[in-house]
Amino acid sequence: MNERKHQETILVISAGLLVFYYFFRDLTWLVWGALTLNLIGAFLPKIAGYISWAWFKLAEGMGFVMSKVILSLVFYIFLFPIAMLSKLFTGKDFLLKKDSITTWHDKNHTYRSDDLEKMW
Repeated sequence: MNERKHQETILVISAGLLVFYYFFRDLTWLVWGALTLNLIGAFLPKIAGYISWAWFKLAEGMGFVMSKVILSLVFYIFLFPIAMLSKLFTGKDFLLKKDSITTWHDKNHTYRSDDLEKMW
């Protein structure tokens, strides 16, 4: 990344700290942290590059973890209850596991050219 991108990242982090200060007025260290980051971004580009790198690594790690958490929540909150309700009320075995060893069914059909013209 270039120096401009590092400065933009530092400004976004400091703006986030100021937004948190707006909601939590008793945490004055947030203002000092934002001011310090802005000064680092303006006068120490090498340190700003390290802070930017660490920020993006943190975001990458959070993305890795949160994707698993969100997918797990979607599964256990939406999909699992729908599957259990479907099994409870219909009693239908959608995977056809009980009747046979395989789900493969033979289809005795002679294919013609019409089958390939309108497949869907």
